[in-house]
This record gives sequence, structure tokens and C-alpha cells, in this order.
Amino acid sequence: MYPISLYRIVLLILLLILLTGPIQPLQARSEEPLTVAHRAEQEAYTYTLSQSTGSLQAWTAPPSRRIFRDDPLPTDTGSTINVYAAANEFEPFQVVVQARQAQPAQLTMGDFGGGITTELYQVAYVDLVQTSDSLGRTGPYPDPLWLLANGATVDLAAQQNTAFWISVYVPKGTTGGDYSTDVQIGALTLPVRLHVFNFAIPDELHVKSQMNFSHQAILAQYGVQGTGDDYWFYVDKIKQYFIDHRLTPKGPLWSGGLTSGGGAPYIDYDCVTKTLSDPHGIWGFEAPAAKYLDGQGFNDGTGFPSFMAATFRNNDASADQRPGTFCGESRSAGDWYTANNPTSAYNQQWFSYMAAVEKYLDALGYLDRAYYYMANEPQDQAD
Repeated sequence: MYPISLYRIVLLILLLILLTGPIQPLQARSEEPLTVAHRAEQEAYTYTLSQSTGSLQAWTAPPSRRIFRDDPLPTDTGSTINVYAAANEFEPFQVVVQARQAQPAQLTMGDFGGGITTELYQVAYVDLVQTSDSLGRTGPYPDPLWLLANGATVDLAAQQNTAFWISVYVPKGTTGGDYSTDVQIGALTLPVRLHVFNFAIPDELHVKSQMNFSHQAILAQYGVQGTGDDYWFYVDKIKQYFIDHRLTPKGPLWSGGLTSGGGAPYIDYDCVTKTLSDPHGIWGFEAPAAKYLDGQGFNDGTGFPSFMAATFRNNDASADQRPGTFCGESRSAGDWYTANNPTSAYNQQWFSYMAAVEKYLDALGYLDRAYYYMANEPQDQAD
């Protein structure tokens, strides 16, 4: 499993939209001859902008497209970058420039008004030396997004694309309709039109997801040490970023949780009374669940819709992933489902534990939000 990037997040969101079908918006303005839905069906999303000059070409593309440095200019043309969003939604767009000669350029994003905010990023590249499938590509590969200050100066390479990712947030309560501003890159002034649909996305997440990434890798990258205020600042920021973009990380309760690798209890389990207890505070289960699932002190009261209650230890989907020993019983090949021996001593202890987990979660009101990720996807033809 690999850390998730903003590109992959947006690709997943777009895939979910395609799978569930388009939202049919209501007529936004009575004076428009076409509905927004009809207009969207007729327009292109990748085109060269007519404000381009001989020394600096500009074009736009949807956020689902990765912009490589050597991508050709689109043959279609347009004069305005069009963005569509509901209230309480983040929506990005991309603008790409190609300079005839290397030059510095200032990037400035205007104000849509109405409390609508924007964040600016430059698309960065990692050098891939090996592809993971036939659709991949070696060499400079667009993936990281580097945050830029509004008004930042960026060095444009000659005869190469430099792509910018601009994220727009439309707050709750924003009136539906059209909002306009400009994005300026060097000497180019590019009009941007934002259409806000006349409905709002709810705060609650209604699509359950699991985005695999490492909290610890991000903390290490930023040099966060110990578990003081900086630690919790970054942990909360990471989780807030996910929920803002309507996604659930692999470990929404991290660095607490219910179980460890293979489903072994992370909090206290009594093998005699068959009960779970949690005296561990924020490092256990109940305190982080109250915060990150119920939203107590997090995201204005709205938490994540689901969490992984237990998972496997490695990628061998054919192997028994449970702990090697549990409640004094050692696991053997005779305890796996292939042996068809549910009454073995190990299995009886494990089944009692699973029943205790179910009862514990049900009493706390989290049972319908928990899932057991029992095995990874097949890793090879044998799987």
C-alpha cells in the first residue's frame, strides 16, 4: 500500500461520480436558454485558451487528467475556464502554461467573492524508473502538489508544460449562480467562471471509503517528534484534509484503535470474562472514536462514517492472518478454514473474542460503522 496523493483522491471522487451517475441540477437562472446540465453536455473541458500569446501558451484540463511536461497543446480552443460546484464542496481545476523561453512568472488568483476561497498548487513530478502496469510511464511523472502562496513567482521551463492545480471551496449558504474572477500567470489574464449549483453537499459522508496512507510517513517528513502539541496539530490536520475531501483514511482513529495486526486486541481483552475494556484514553479506542467518529471536538461535530475494526497482517490472502497465539492457545494449520475444524481450542477462543468485539461495538453504537478487512486483493495468479 502506498501514500495517497491529491491526484489519486480526486480520481477516486470522479470515479464514484461516474459510477453513481450525474446529479441533475435545477435551473440556476431563468434567463439562460439552456439548463446547466445541457450546457455541460455540450462543452469541452480540455482546450487552449484564446488569451495565449506567441511567447506563453495556456490551456486547461479537468482534474482527472495528469499533465505531463511534453503533453501537446489541445486543438480545441476556448476563452474561459469553467468550474462547477455545489455549496459546501471543494472543486479543483487545472491551468497549464507553456513558455517559449524559460522565464519567471507570477501566479495570482482573483477573488470570486461570496466567501468562496481558493488554494494554489504547482504540479510537481517524481522520476519513475519502473512502471507497475502497461498503462504506466517512466520518467517525470506528475503526482505531488506543492502549495503556493497567492502571488508567488514560479520559474517556467522552456518548451515544457508547467501545470497549476487550483482548489476552490464553496462554503455552505452560498447563493447559486455564476461567479467570475481571473487567474493571472505572467502577462496572461485568464477568465474563470464558477457556476454554483442551487443545492449544498451535506456535512455527513455518505460514501464509505478507505484511503491507504501512512500518518507516520507524513509526520516524519515534517520532522514532527514526540507526542506534544505539534504531534496532535498535524494528526488533526491530516484527518481534516481527508474529511474535507469526503474521504476516510485507513486509520481514522490513529494512533489509537480497536485492534492491531491480525485482529489482536489493541485495548484490553479478558480471556476469562470474554470482555473488552479501554483504560487507555486517546491512545485506546473510545476517546478517539468519540472524537473522529462522533465529531466531538473535530470537524464541527461531524466525524468519519466508518472505520476498520480489524485487518490482515500481510498480503498472502490464502494464509490464516490471525495471531500466532491467542488466549493461551497456539494457532496451527488445523485451525484454518481449510481444515473445517471450528471446535478447535484456538477457534473457540477466537470466536468468543469476535463475539465480544461485536457486543462491545454494539453497546457503544459503532457496530454499523465497523468493518473487518480480512484479506488483501489477489497479489498474483495463484491467489
